[in-house]
Order: sequence, then structure tokens, then C-alpha cells
Amino acid sequence: MESNGRSGSILPERRVGAALRAAREAAGLGLREIARLLHYRSHSTLSEYEAGARMPSEIVVEGYERVLGLPRGTLLALLESANIERHGDPWMKRRTYASVQRTSHEEPTELMHKGIPSTPEAASPPWPPVPVADGADPDAAGCSMDAITVHSRRIAHITRRVVVGHIELRYSRRRSAAWGRFKGYPFLDHLMMQHQDVLIEIGVARLSDGVTVSLSETYCFDFMWGNLVVVDRGPYKSRVSIFVCKELVARGESDAIVLPRL
Repeated sequence: MESNGRSGSILPERRVGAALRAAREAAGLGLREIARLLHYRSHSTLSEYEAGARMPSEIVVEGYERVLGLPRGTLLALLESANIERHGDPWMKRRTYASVQRTSHEEPTELMHKGIPSTPEAASPPWPPVPVADGADPDAAGCSMDAITVHSRRIAHITRRVVVGHIELRYSRRRSAAWGRFKGYPFLDHLMMQHQDVLIEIGVARLSDGVTVSLSETYCFDFMWGNLVVVDRGPYKSRVSIFVCKELVARGESDAIVLPRL
């Protein structure tokens, strides 16, 4: 039996995965069926979560509760406990655990056309809004609802032939804001599961005046985003640097893009 260093204890991500699988099977749904209900293009990612290879995000677990008709918190409580065990108190890391920013390829549902948010991704943030200003959190500033990815680039390890993730340039035209968003790949998940110290530094640059805003956070198995810059005149580009045990292992940036304003 795999353990997390405590005698006889199961890895926290495996406990969460087993609970997801048990809840799905109890409802009589296959992996492909629940992937379709959760608007995943493939069931492979859900399979990794259920196998305990990766820790799912709150959005994934909330989705399971919703489509399986479970009371809210049934699975989320287990996830929170597992994240505390793995990473410590999740409150300071809520932005990486609870990504509410939709990716550019996600299609709005019929309910969204009617103005009714049908998924957690479409939900407004629970915290009071903050003004759109250089250095603000894009989610707290209300930029997530119409956010799109205008450019994305995969990031490779400096010395090894492996892709560690991708960096996106995100844009809210309604709020005239741009920021960077990073998604890590299984290589980084593996390092974190081996208790390596993985730090992600995400930045966005407004090239017209040289302003760059950066934010550093510990990698947490999910989408991570930096703070925003206000869009006036472009171009803009996002950047990411990845450090393992304080050593730079990967770095990359998006193309420089001129962003239209309302």
C-alpha cells in the first residue's frame, strides 16, 4: 500500500480519487458519461483523478457533486481535508485550488445563453469586487466571466526534453484587463507528489510603458494565474518562470499581442 510517510496511511489524492470513483459507480455512470456531463472532451483527466494520480480541483469535485445529485460538501469536505494534509491550510492558496476562469475552448451551454450560469466556471466570485487596476487579482476584479485566452505557448524544461506546462495570455475586453495564466503538466504533479518545492512565477507585461506585474505561488496541481494590468495600448505578453528547490528549471512567454478595447 502506498503511503504519505505515515505508517499505513493512504495518499490523500488516492482517498479523494477513490471517493469520486465510488460516488460515480454508485450512480451507475461510466467515466465517459460523467466526462460528457462535465463538458470534458476526454475522460482521461477524470481517470487520472479517480486513480489518485493527480489531486482534482474544487471545480471538478463540485461538478461530481452536481451531476451525481449529491448534497453540496459531500465530496468537497474530503477534498479540503486532503489538501490540508498535502499542502497545509488551503485558504491562502484558494486562488489555485478554485479556478473559476473558463478556458477559451469551453462552449457556453444553452442555459448560459439564457443568462443562467449552469456550472461553477460561470459563477461570480464570492469575495467583494475590487477595482480594475495594475496588480489586482483578475478574479476579484470581475474579469473572469468574459475572459478568453488570446495566445498560449507550451513551456519546456531547460535541460530535459519534457514539456512542463503552458502559459496563456488572458484578456477581459469588458474590464479592459490582461494577465497570465499557467497550467502545469504531469511532470510538475510528479515533483509535487515527491514533496519537491515547486514555485511558479507568473507575470504580464504592458510593453507600451514597460510595466510588468508578477506573482509567485507554490504549484498546486491546477490552473494558476497572476495579477492583471490595465489594457490601454498594447502590445501585451504573459510570462512564467518555474523554480524547483529554488533552481530555475523552465521559463517561457506568450507572443506579444495588441488587445482591442471597448
